[in-house]
Amino acid sequence: MPQNLPKENLLSLPSGEHAQALLRQLMTIYDVKTLVAQLVAVGDQHWSPAILKRVATVSRAASRLTNAECAHLASLLPAPPRHHPTMPFVLSISSPASAAFVTALKLLGAVRIYQRVE
Repeated sequence: MPQNLPKENLLSLPSGEHAQALLRQLMTIYDVKTLVAQLVAVGDQHWSPAILKRVATVSRAASRLTNAECAHLASLLPAPPRHHPTMPFVLSISSPASAAFVTALKLLGAVRIYQRVE
């Protein structure tokens, strides 16, 4: 499961680790084609799906992302709701048929508070 990065703490990580964690998190939200298009739009360098996947997995390649590209990618992260800025998603399961839905919500950071199986 990818590490969830709050926008405020993005700059506290070293640049290589930051870039990889940011890319892994964004790859759970967006497809690779969309992320490549976003990086090409910034226009700092050439990007392809293979290069993006390499940067996300190989620690030596993580330094390829520039500060402008990292800032643009960080802007793609969803913002927490204004009325609960620090509260994670809360999920309650009411039937065993919702396992796929539960898995998808957990990837988004959901927290299960109780489970009722009938």
